[in-house]
Amino acid sequence: MKKIMELTDNNKLYEDYEYLMQNPETGFDLKKTVDYVAKSLTDADIEYTMCGRCGICAVIGKGKKTLLLRADMDALPMEGGAMHACGHHMHTAMLLGTARVLKQNEDKLSCTVKLMFQSAEEILSGAKDMIENGILENPKTDYAFMLHVMPSADYNTGTFIFASDGDVAPSADYFDIVVSGKASHGARPSEGRDPVIAGANILCALQSINSRELGLYEDATITIGSISAGNAPNAIADSLTMQGTMRTFSEDTREFVKRRIEEISMHTATAMRTKADVSYTSGCPAFKNDKGVLDAVSDLARELFGADKVINLPKGQRGGGSEDFAYVSRLVPTAMAMLCAGRKDEGYEYPLHNPKVKFDKKALPYGSALMAYIAFNI
Repeated sequence: MKKIMELTDNNKLYEDYEYLMQNPETGFDLKKTVDYVAKSLTDADIEYTMCGRCGICAVIGKGKKTLLLRADMDALPMEGGAMHACGHHMHTAMLLGTARVLKQNEDKLSCTVKLMFQSAEEILSGAKDMIENGILENPKTDYAFMLHVMPSADYNTGTFIFASDGDVAPSADYFDIVVSGKASHGARPSEGRDPVIAGANILCALQSINSRELGLYEDATITIGSISAGNAPNAIADSLTMQGTMRTFSEDTREFVKRRIEEISMHTATAMRTKADVSYTSGCPAFKNDKGVLDAVSDLARELFGADKVINLPKGQRGGGSEDFAYVSRLVPTAMAMLCAGRKDEGYEYPLHNPKVKFDKKALPYGSALMAYIAFNI
């Protein structure tokens, strides 16, 4: 453990972290970030290619089997700009650290390692974009691993948490419902067709999917987070827009709920003399942990750091956050780990996506070291 931790725990790792933290960018618009990652790879004598809209792929080693390691690079939009409130700057810094260790010890690799620097994870689009542009091919990927930092933890920084095998992070689908009516004066509602009343009925009716249409062990959530219509208190608007998200752990349940959102919206609107159009704007499937890769990686983490640094969750204990690397997990045997990056009782009380979130940067060498150790031993 000491040897590989010494290789990853260095000034360059923290320099990467600081630069990325101070230059957050969102979605597919990652010019500074991509330029920085590309230069860092070049400085380490690592060849790379662009993949998709602004992803980067680098390959190290020439083994028979290929391991894919992923880091997402995008930040979250915040009022007045952007912020790395989900820790993707840490993921990118750690994978750069891993890349340098692997390149310096390339002759010791028994596998080929493919590094995937991904954009647009927060809008659940980057992994799919890179898959469609060949990230899993040439060479063909045999297994994959990703980690995600977790502040506001109950465990010490540097502790790895592994969920069980199977579907462990929910699918996510974002949708818009546009209800079209007819505008009129508020004093003469009979001359209009009110999309607000129709939208309110749709909102209430959607809640019956969970309470009346799903079985006891079918998990799903449906949330309407935004509603907008009109701009005057004494006028009936001509349209209303609702934006929401749904999450499930089963692909069958996912397709059923999506269909029922459409049916309920359209038929409720029709009953109220309006029209509803439902569109799904982005999404990803549930993340699947492969048992073979999961067992191998968690055993390596325990071997490297000791049993007190590895937590294996019981079967059925799952997270609520979605992850677009799920697209990879449905095609290639994949495992995911959470890396604790700040205890609640040590001043890291705010969770991911909170504008006050803080990360313990002492987690960086742990993540970098584990990814390198996996590459050398899987």
